[in-house]
Amino acid sequence: MTSNATKLARRAKYRANRLKIKLAGGQTAKAVIPGVGAQPKEPDASIPAIIRRLRENGLPDTDANRATVKQAMAGDPVGQAIMRFTGSPQERQDLWGSATHLRRVWAAYRAAIGAPRAHPKGGTPTPVDAMETSANAPAHDLRSDEEKSRAAVSAYMACQGWLDYCDRQARAACLVAVIDEAGLPDERGIILALQCVGDGMAGRKIVWRGRNATTG
Repeated sequence: MTSNATKLARRAKYRANRLKIKLAGGQTAKAVIPGVGAQPKEPDASIPAIIRRLRENGLPDTDANRATVKQAMAGDPVGQAIMRFTGSPQERQDLWGSATHLRRVWAAYRAAIGAPRAHPKGGTPTPVDAMETSANAPAHDLRSDEEKSRAAVSAYMACQGWLDYCDRQARAACLVAVIDEAGLPDERGIILALQCVGDGMAGRKIVWRGRNATTG
């Protein structure tokens, strides 16, 4: 009768032989069996948020759309309105750049005139600058407070001028959505206003994008 110890020894020898392969010259090497000994992958904690953003933006679950909703604009109401805009990916990036520029300019202007910092009504304030401490980070701003204030006011007035190239409703909707973060009263108007800002930022001739009662 074969003892348990003998059975266990035979099983161990059998398993060891299964993991060996013969090479030229009679040598042996350990076989690599897919899945054997592999560490299970940790679940991606960001997946639920990505799926939620796809659903919020009405996008099918594809690799390209997953990459899109990982962008900052996908978590912002104005960004989501931009993503619904039927433009090219570059156009959407330019519009988002216009929105973030307006927020930075308004924040700098409020600081320059001593106004209290505005907080969005929706909850967490939107950061206007990333904190960076790398070799690629922008150089430290050595301007005096007076120079910074003058630049902030100039940038604010420039943006106000760019926004004059859309109708009053579009202008107001843009400020409500982008600066006050208090909803999206007129998505088409917001896009038109941001396009005007984009022209100004790029130094292009700004196109009149005003609407009237007949054209909408």
